[in-house]
Amino acid sequence: MVDPWEGWTAGAFDALGVAEVGGGWTPYRAAGWIKGAFALDFRPMLPHVWDATPNGTPPFVWVLTHLPTQYGMCAMAAPAETAVVLADKIAAMTDWSAVTVESAPFLNGRMQAFMAQHRRIFVCNGNQTIPPWGDVA
Repeated sequence: MVDPWEGWTAGAFDALGVAEVGGGWTPYRAAGWIKGAFALDFRPMLPHVWDATPNGTPPFVWVLTHLPTQYGMCAMAAPAETAVVLADKIAAMTDWSAVTVESAPFLNGRMQAFMAQHRRIFVCNGNQTIPPWGDVA
């Protein structure tokens, strides 16, 4: 059996999150799994994305962060093994280490098509590669 976590390493990384006051982005340190230009971490979704559960607790999702820009690209409501396989497929699309916030739009069509193929898993807005990527979870 193939280990889907092969090449991923546990560690800490810098990310940008939605600021609670005044909008914009707030830098923070997160813990998760790192491979190449990406990190995966498990966290609760932001209130504007999820429908409130009966007890008001947000569901948890896997968030894929693009490390060179520190922006969360997308969130996945899936088991860990599925999230890591999809993250590896996204990583295979291009040399993500060279992608900047300014150059990201050239991948928009490919990312949207990929997310549409897995629409029951991705919990993202439709423009994840249009800068700045939204940290949706």
